Amino acid sequence: MGGLRGSAPSNGQVLRGICVAALLASMAVALPSPAQANCTTSGTTVTCDSSAPNPYTTTIGTGTSTAPGTTVNVGTNAQVVVGDANAISLGNNATITIAGGGLVQNTGVSSGGLSGAGPNTIELRNNGTLTVQAGATVYSAGSSSRAEAVNPLGRGNVIDNFGTIRADMRRRSFSKRGPAVTPSSMKWAACFRPVARPPTRSRRTGVP
Repeated sequence: MGGLRGSAPSNGQVLRGICVAALLASMAVALPSPAQANCTTSGTTVTCDSSAPNPYTTTIGTGTSTAPGTTVNVGTNAQVVVGDANAISLGNNATITIAGGGLVQNTGVSSGGLSGAGPNTIELRNNGTLTVQAGATVYSAGSSSRAEAVNPLGRGNVIDNFGTIRADMRRRSFSKRGPAVTPSSMKWAACFRPVARPPTRSRRTGVP
C-alpha cells in the first residue's frame, strides 16, 4: 500500500504510537529469540507465559463473538505463532498487552479471518486497547494482500506501540475506513516507516 496512502484511522479511533528509531531503521528487524508459550484461560483473561509448548500455535479469541472485556497478556519472551489465521482476534472492550521479548505472529495466505477482514495478526472490535511494550513484536508474515499486523475493526480503540509492528505485504496498522490522512495522523503513521528518525509521539482523536 506504500505506507500512508489510504490508510487513515477510522472516525472515533484513538491511535497513539511511540517510535524507537533504532528498531525501525530497517524492515529487517531481528525477531526475539525462540521462546516457549503456554496460554491458559481464567474467566475472560488469557495469559501466555514462557513455558511449553513451543510456541503456542492456536488462535486466541473467536473474532467479534469473543466475550466483551476479554484480556490477553502475552508475557515476557512468550510467543504466539500461528499459520494462515488470526493470531489474536477479539471483540469489544478488549485489552491486549505484549510484554518485552514477546512475539505475536501469523503467516497470512488465503484465510478470510474470523471477522472476515483477512488474516490479520491482531484484530479487535470497539473500545479496545493494544499495548506493545519495548522489545515486543507484532509481525504479519505471509503473502496475503489483505493481511494487516493490527486491524482495529471498530471505533474508540487505542494502540500504544513501544516496540515493533511490521508486515510483509500490506500495512503495519491502520483501519481502511475513515477520513483522509491529516498531518497529525501522518506523524503517528511515520512511527511505523522503515526509516531512521527521532522518537515521535502523536495522538489523533476522531469524532464518531
